Amino acid sequence: MPFEWKEDKEEMLISKLENFLQSQKACSICFKNFGCFSPRVIFVDIEKTETLKVLQADLQRFCKQELKLFNANYMELPFNPHLTVAFRDLKKPAFKMAWKNSVKGNLRESLVQRLLRC
Repeated sequence: MPFEWKEDKEEMLISKLENFLQSQKACSICFKNFGCFSPRVIFVDIEKTETLKVLQADLQRFCKQELKLFNANYMELPFNPHLTVAFRDLKKPAFKMAWKNSVKGNLRESLVQRLLRC
């Protein structure tokens, strides 16, 4: 659920989200396919599991109750777990090369290596 937050309240947001996460069980995620919205967005689909559905519902409830974030249309939108790799910061000329690399697996290997380092 996209939202805007005042920069001077960022520490409070981080603290509340950290508290929320401490109450959650760790779970694995499985990356599936790369997708795009040409010519600026590249993303990786994540397998939608029951655990992720529960986490998303819990997080949505937390955001509404604890952070007072409410988006009336959000309930109508489907839950599509994904990891955005490039958004509007990707320039149009670089899109073709980035998409070609993601399809070939170069971006996939790089992304997995970076995630494993976390």
